[in-house]
Amino acid sequence: MILNKYIRITRILLLFIFGFTLSAQSVEELNRLREAYEENKKKQEAASIIRQGIEDDGKKQGDPEIKLLVKPQEIKEYYTQKLESIRNELIELEDLLSYTDSIPSLKYFGYDFFSLRDSIPFADNIAVSPDYILGSGDEIIISLWGQAEFQHRQTINRDGTIFIENVGLIHLGGKTIENAEDYVLSRFSKVYSTLIEKPATSYFNFSIGKVKTISITVSGHVMRPGSYLIHPSVNVINLLISSGGIDYTGTMRNLKLVRNETTIDSIDLYPLLTGLGQINKFNFLDGDIILVPSRKGTIAITGAVQKPAYYEPTKGETAHELVSFAGGLTQRAGTHYSKVNPTNKNIIIPVDLMNNFQVQNGDSLHFPVKNSIEVHVSIYGAVSSPGNYPWYKGITLLDILSISGAYDSQSQDYGEFKNLELVRWNSENAKFESVRLKSNDTVEDRDKAAGILLQPFDNISIPRKLGYFLPEKVFIEGHITSPGEYPLLNKTEPLSSLIHRAGGVLPGAFEAGIVIKRDTLTVGWSDNNIALAPGDSVFVPRETGTVMVVGTVHNPGYYTWEKGKPVSYYLELAGGLKAYSDKKSVVITYPNGTSAPTNRWRNSKVLEGSVISANEGKERPSTFNLVLDIFRRTTEPFVPIVSILVLMSAIGG
Repeated sequence: MILNKYIRITRILLLFIFGFTLSAQSVEELNRLREAYEENKKKQEAASIIRQGIEDDGKKQGDPEIKLLVKPQEIKEYYTQKLESIRNELIELEDLLSYTDSIPSLKYFGYDFFSLRDSIPFADNIAVSPDYILGSGDEIIISLWGQAEFQHRQTINRDGTIFIENVGLIHLGGKTIENAEDYVLSRFSKVYSTLIEKPATSYFNFSIGKVKTISITVSGHVMRPGSYLIHPSVNVINLLISSGGIDYTGTMRNLKLVRNETTIDSIDLYPLLTGLGQINKFNFLDGDIILVPSRKGTIAITGAVQKPAYYEPTKGETAHELVSFAGGLTQRAGTHYSKVNPTNKNIIIPVDLMNNFQVQNGDSLHFPVKNSIEVHVSIYGAVSSPGNYPWYKGITLLDILSISGAYDSQSQDYGEFKNLELVRWNSENAKFESVRLKSNDTVEDRDKAAGILLQPFDNISIPRKLGYFLPEKVFIEGHITSPGEYPLLNKTEPLSSLIHRAGGVLPGAFEAGIVIKRDTLTVGWSDNNIALAPGDSVFVPRETGTVMVVGTVHNPGYYTWEKGKPVSYYLELAGGLKAYSDKKSVVITYPNGTSAPTNRWRNSKVLEGSVISANEGKERPSTFNLVLDIFRRTTEPFVPIVSILVLMSAIGG
């Protein structure tokens, strides 16, 4: 019985000892997990409440059903605007598709003239031309002033007449404005003799008020065919724009004006669109028809032309005439062009003979682009305009010196022209070589410089005189009296010199923690006599009074620095190392940028502003070991208490 008690006491003591070996951080980890879970649960519940509220607001009980009353005209306008919007989007998409291919797509020439614009309103008060033909619905205004005064405004009747008291019936229908004015004046002169006296004592004016609208039909291959009520002075271009423009399948070279079932004129739009001419001038009459037939041919013109596109030829048209509509050839066009047609012989034709060849439907005319070979000479150094300059046969050293500003007063002051170097390609050795000029071929003598011919890719360099080099600079900022940019005094200027020149550090500055950055890396230093390099950036921090612990610890962060405390002290403040930390790879980085390893045999000194980094081991532990570790550390606080209670119970029993 006593032996059993001792066995139980031994087991309890072992359990007690095992409990003390566990870490106390498991309770904190479980608390954090529980808090994170509860916080996430609260967020989900809040989001659910908000979403439910929005749905309830959108579905209120008892709301009456809303009915919209829409006029048929509004529906038509809506769909018209929608179709126009879709059409514009398709045009934009077509433009974007051209960027997806290395070979840009060709467009049909001239069609966007009508479609890529807003509709144009035509006012009723547009002035009419003198050859405008009067008719039923036109308003005329007759005015007399002077010895006889009279004013009359009347609309022409359906039979083309107006009636004026004391003058009688006047026939105006079918007359131009100019003819009508002479006719009305002669009729009024019979009643008012003062109009024809010499000198005249009464004066006459004939003008047009509101003009009639006429109905013109646009049919064929247009975007919106139909009848349009227009002002008589509207031209064919305005009418085509109102109808949405010509479709790609329609012709632009042979539009027809039909009047009384007879074609009275044909219209070629290319001269107007290209600025090479005008279209025939005519006045619309009520009932006229603009007919747009289908296009009868397509020619592709590509390459070195101003406007590559698909063009529409007419019968007997030459390549020269069609290329002129494309804006002509560019300066980089070659001497020949190719004519390709799937159904005819493909040939190469000299550009000078374009007038001798008629184009045919399906032809593809390509004018190659001459890419100039870039050949240059270079000049660098003490000149105001260094760089590459085009080489041409006969260019001399004088030419390149003059154009680069080598003879400017500023260049002459700081350039060492006697040490001018010319580097030239040696084709025999297949390498660049320095060509030394003769001692008497000085560049100051312009006549001699004019006699030195340059070759392609020659490189000329003019060094600067001593003392004309820009100083190399360093930067200092932070807790310093005069931060900013400072030129280095010499190649070995130390950090202490820079601090002195910047006015010294301010009170509270942490001199031991000065950071020097060079090429994005930190420079480690042991004393302030370290030599600075061009481009170095120096930062003077404030005193922090802290030590930072990072890496595989349970609670990374900043901790109050206490003089003489070892690394292990700060690791314990950070919650200790995690299970998968490598205890042998804990590194301390000092404020001056140097670092040192630390372990149980080497507990490095910790300075203010140091950074302690804990790193992972080569292999992270398995999930089972992690769970076991958490369980071990979770039960730690309770094991000693339970062990004592069990021990007391066993002893008491």
